[in-house]
Amino acid sequence: MPSHMSVQTNATVRNQQIEMLISFIMNRFADQLKESGRIISYEPCIRQVLVEREDCKDIFDFLLEIELEDSSSQSAVKMELWGQVTCYKGNKLRKPEPNKTYEIRETIVEGLGLRRSLQEQQASFRTIHITVGPTDYTYGWFADAKRSAYDLSLYPSAQIDSQALFKEMNILSSSSRTEEDYDLLLANIIDNSDSQVGKFIAETLNELCNWFNLGMPISQMADAQSVLLDQLYQSTKAKVLESISASKRGGKGIKDTAKKVLLGEDTADPLMLKTMSRLWSGNPFLQASLEAESSWENWVSKEIPEPEPGQLLEQYICTLWRRVDSSRLILRRLLLRIHSKDTIEYIQDTDITGLTEHNLYGGAHSASQSYLISSYIATKFLNSGIDSPEKLKDILKSRESVALLKASRRFEAGNGTNIKPSFFYVEEALSDQYDVVDFERTNLEAPISYYKEFGSSSVKPYQNMKVICDKRRCHPIAILKAKYFRNQEFARRAKEESFVGITTKYKYVEGEFLERYQNIPLIMFVDMSQELVPPAYAVCRLVTAGWDVYFSIQELKNFLSQLNSIPEEKTD
Repeated sequence: MPSHMSVQTNATVRNQQIEMLISFIMNRFADQLKESGRIISYEPCIRQVLVEREDCKDIFDFLLEIELEDSSSQSAVKMELWGQVTCYKGNKLRKPEPNKTYEIRETIVEGLGLRRSLQEQQASFRTIHITVGPTDYTYGWFADAKRSAYDLSLYPSAQIDSQALFKEMNILSSSSRTEEDYDLLLANIIDNSDSQVGKFIAETLNELCNWFNLGMPISQMADAQSVLLDQLYQSTKAKVLESISASKRGGKGIKDTAKKVLLGEDTADPLMLKTMSRLWSGNPFLQASLEAESSWENWVSKEIPEPEPGQLLEQYICTLWRRVDSSRLILRRLLLRIHSKDTIEYIQDTDITGLTEHNLYGGAHSASQSYLISSYIATKFLNSGIDSPEKLKDILKSRESVALLKASRRFEAGNGTNIKPSFFYVEEALSDQYDVVDFERTNLEAPISYYKEFGSSSVKPYQNMKVICDKRRCHPIAILKAKYFRNQEFARRAKEESFVGITTKYKYVEGEFLERYQNIPLIMFVDMSQELVPPAYAVCRLVTAGWDVYFSIQELKNFLSQLNSIPEEKTD
């Protein structure tokens, strides 16, 4: 099925080019310090440095070691400068990309975890985060969060044209046979005012030198969060061992089963049947597609109209796109994919105002939006040799469209914000004894990341968390999140959810981190394949970020039963 993989491949190449650029800048920075006598020596910048601990296996984009003279002891001191780089391509509409949220969560967890470890080793170090790309492509709180998690966080100024910078980087990279050639090209454009790359290098070097001249100040907020992490790490050692042991017994495989049922298999599990009912309503395309595939010729004759005499290709596409019944869920997916054999662009890259991945297939689009998306699709079809409404209808009727539809359904049966079988199943499993409700139905604070206190930007509450309440006494006993962890992404998911755990468990009040929900644990039910044994460090990371982790429905029920067995306080 045509996918975003080509776009992702381009992003990987772009990231590699930027990492080489930052490595050049860090070495140039060290050169300048050494030439001016402000440092004794340095080790050339190392890229892609693997850091392994009990609770992590992270890769840092660069490590630069410099040797300073300690004025108090007249001896040399080695200082480690660890860094991460984030690259944002951006778009013409200058709209934030929601999918970048997971990336910043992981980056912050990496930085704070490294900090805790280096402090434990009593190393001399600083941490740096460098963003390359338009600042307005990210949510406002990202910048505040990075500044609060790293000693230095750099963004390009408004004078840098990021799109031009990436294009120039690609040309420079293509013109270089070796990394030495590449570095030489970079060195020759630093003073070139017409070069966006040259401007970026000069600007970043200036920021680094200014920071060094100030004494490389330490982020007090990063230190405070590191201390918080260490407190959790020290206090959860027994719980970590229990959770790792439990993880070796395999998972429930809820989402695996649900996906099979979505693809046509039967189930006799009553909890799964209830879960499936909720899934169908959450993504009506799945059922609409299944019904269309089962009788494709009838569906085509009913839902795909004949082109009108003299109708242009673009007009015909617009007619199909603006259907208001359930057929639009199928037609829009086919229209966006059928012209390509390999790749499709992200919707934000079409630069159509108001069109997002959330309203793309089912939304009621305005006449202007429909016209623009139809023009975009028509261009794709014309480039593929489909130049008339009649040819388009022929290909939409074909078995190729059926195959594409099936591929779309297979993919969406396991992906998407409304596909939450793990959470639904756990809710149904607990429903005989507990009410699982939204925070609004309790007296608990909304689960808003404590990063909202570090800046002025808006931070919304976490959405995929609920409160488990005892039915008899109607009071909260735990906070629940249930999520599917794929084998290939287990460690990354654990990192992302570690951010959610610690920033939910604590709040920041007048310079202190305080527990937000006293005596109410945060539960992470990890749904995974039955045969999966996850990395121990990933489980450790979840637990040491504040989660009580469960892999078994029965063990979760046993834990809740213990929590709920505490006698009520007597009242006069």
